[in-house]
Amino acid sequence: MQYNIESQVCSFCVLLIFAVVFFSKSRLKNVQNQIYGILLIQSLITIFFDVGSVIAVNNRATAGNLTSFFAKGYLCMMIIWITTMSIYAISLVPVERIFEQTPKLGRACVAAVFVVVIAICSFIILEDTCYYSKGGKTYTYGASTDIVYFYAFVSIFFCFLLVILNKKNIPVLKRMSTYMYFGMILTVGLIQRFHPTVLLVSSGGALSIVFMYFTLENPDVALIEELNEARLEADRANQAKANFLTNMSHEIRTPINAVIGMNEMILREHPGKEIENYAKQIEWAGHNLLDIINDILDFSKIESGKMDIVPTKYLMYSMLQEIYSIGKVSADKKKLEFKVLADPEFPRILYGDEIRIKQIIMNLMSNAIKYTQRGKVTISFAYKRIHESKIDLIIKVIDTGQGIKEESQVNLFESFERVEQEKNRYIEGSGLGLAITKELLEAMNGSMELESEYGVGSIFIVHLPQEIVDDTPMGEFEMKELPLQKESRRMKGITAPQAKVLVVDDSEVNLAVAAALLKQSQVQITLAASGRECLEKMRENTYDLVFIDYHMPDMDGVHTIKALKEEKIQGDAKLIALTGEDIESNYKSFGFHDYIRKPIEPKQLDIILRTYLPKEYLQEEKEDHEDSVWNREYGEIESDETETFNPAD
Repeated sequence: MQYNIESQVCSFCVLLIFAVVFFSKSRLKNVQNQIYGILLIQSLITIFFDVGSVIAVNNRATAGNLTSFFAKGYLCMMIIWITTMSIYAISLVPVERIFEQTPKLGRACVAAVFVVVIAICSFIILEDTCYYSKGGKTYTYGASTDIVYFYAFVSIFFCFLLVILNKKNIPVLKRMSTYMYFGMILTVGLIQRFHPTVLLVSSGGALSIVFMYFTLENPDVALIEELNEARLEADRANQAKANFLTNMSHEIRTPINAVIGMNEMILREHPGKEIENYAKQIEWAGHNLLDIINDILDFSKIESGKMDIVPTKYLMYSMLQEIYSIGKVSADKKKLEFKVLADPEFPRILYGDEIRIKQIIMNLMSNAIKYTQRGKVTISFAYKRIHESKIDLIIKVIDTGQGIKEESQVNLFESFERVEQEKNRYIEGSGLGLAITKELLEAMNGSMELESEYGVGSIFIVHLPQEIVDDTPMGEFEMKELPLQKESRRMKGITAPQAKVLVVDDSEVNLAVAAALLKQSQVQITLAASGRECLEKMRENTYDLVFIDYHMPDMDGVHTIKALKEEKIQGDAKLIALTGEDIESNYKSFGFHDYIRKPIEPKQLDIILRTYLPKEYLQEEKEDHEDSVWNREYGEIESDETETFNPAD
């Protein structure tokens, strides 16, 4: 009876090709890859002995002792091959930690495996392996065959059990591929065990090695797996960094807000010219430090993907006026000429994220003023229609500063980078402004260009798509400062002795600052140091206005409001968030009527009291004349909380 060897020869050729490919390329340096290379060589040798054994059996009259040589070589290689496969399975689990903790156990296991392999191979070599039966038409390897099958099944069972018990430590791809790999070997082994003339073991083993290459040891798959693991690790590190920066920014901002708040009281009371000058320096330094911290927080939000773009309706004229007012104050300090120019045909109301647009302009404007020692800074606004309901908002920030060298422009938008650091070491800032600006523009589908001549000045050109809400021309822009930017500490505010105000904050210093700022209004002030204490106070009394800290341990502002509504103890109280963050886009969804930024500005506080306290409680109120003129001339966007705005309408 002739045994067919075509399948073994084909398997040998396929494995030979894979061996050439495998060893001709630079591989990933990991344990599994090295073991796979050994398995390839062992599989080739095993198939070689298998082919030789079959040829010898088919030609035993001339082969003589070669029959026994190839048969014994084949069985020994099967034992070694199965052992290597078991080592491969062991390498998938973190056994090195066990062996590091108990090195003696590791050495004992290796020695035991070595002794077992040597013992079995010695038995195979010493035993008379080939037996012929049924008139010499069939043959068997004898007891050695049973030992090989038993060893193989025990090893495969051990591998399956090992992988199953450690499935949490093995990636899904490797785990499933290992199941299929060992399952394939087990299947072909059982078939050949009960049908000896069906020569499947070598071919099945070769097929499983090929399968293993494409799933486990393909360098591309392994590289992708390593890259995914590296990406996940980087994501975890970024998230940890973002959480740290967020928490630290909040923790640092709390005492800074307290310093600025207490300093405000010194400025209000004006104890003396000299002390007032010191206090103004503290105020300037405090706000500067707060800006840096806010930049870091914004950057951490961008890196962690938590910087949301929230479009709203906004008045173009109002935004220009605010930008001019803030820029004029900074420019005047350096005796620079400052201008804001705008096309009078600008649509009156646009739809976009006004807060982020202002942040972009403020960053560019701040840089222009900081790096300009003489001359002027100009911000111009123009537009081009994209289609009927959409424009390309074009903003140019032009300065006559020192300019930027061409070689320095490459890294200009990198985080924490500053051009010509030695020359500009006196200029303060975090080095994040332009990096944040670039990221914000990308998030809003905008772009930025730079034109700069060293020693002459720079022009930053911003393009931003914006929806049109009201196409009515804005009109000629008149450069004048908003009342908010003028000195207002000596202005007489409102008094409301009948009004009851509750202030909730976990910081004693913040409570003291809020109480001091409210003192001038003569309102009846109650303080609470937590959300739970707030609930207790509101169960016992009614209040007209409740200021609630947005961030508090145990029970923050949002959870406090939920509890108030659930217990139905809010009454007619207006809820105002106290926050160091910008929550303009979602404070109403949290249940707040309004919010006020820390550090609390007297003007902001005055507006809140004037807006939300019952009118009959306001005994005295002085409205700034320029405020009145502004509101009558330009008005505000009418708000309708039930309206859902669609730019396409």
